[in-house]
Amino acid sequence: MNSNPSYSETPRRPRIGNRPWVLALAVLLLVSALGVFFWLLMGRFSDEQRVAGGGMQLRVPTNWDVVDVSQNQGCQMPGVDCIAVLSAPEGFNLDVLRYDQAQEIPVAAVDEREWQAFRDYYPNAVLIERVEKQVGGLPAIERSFLQNNEFTEPVYLHQVYIVKGLSLYVISAGFPSAEMMAAQAPVLIRILESIRFTP
Repeated sequence: MNSNPSYSETPRRPRIGNRPWVLALAVLLLVSALGVFFWLLMGRFSDEQRVAGGGMQLRVPTNWDVVDVSQNQGCQMPGVDCIAVLSAPEGFNLDVLRYDQAQEIPVAAVDEREWQAFRDYYPNAVLIERVEKQVGGLPAIERSFLQNNEFTEPVYLHQVYIVKGLSLYVISAGFPSAEMMAAQAPVLIRILESIRFTP
């Protein structure tokens, strides 16, 4: 009988604790993975600022200025909530408004009503595109159209109507040219995708 214990015992599996370099490598890989995750997360949101109010929130570029609406006469009207008026460095504004409605109306009916009222006021307005979509989980209508301002200069408008209960949300952006409106379309898509409604 062999009295050497190394022959009589079953071989042991190496453990991480027995090999410090394996433990160090595992920790390094974990820290690296977490670092990449947070870097991607910060990269996704570092160029955006959160805007919230009126039961909704959205994200816009950080280099956009938030305009003080306390002196805006339109924002002081009963039944109107100016969630945000934003000024982009490219030379256009984005307005996010909420209106109280007396009764719940489907967004398609609201869109038809508002477009008819707009055409009555601007008979030369030209519809470029109308799309039905979902914004923040709610049905929405998105329109692009052309009108002339008071100086008969063309203005390209992009509007989105969203209805949630008795609230009508209108998101509007006006551009001096069709080229600028097309160039800013990815930014507007990103903003619309960021919209969330609170209970």
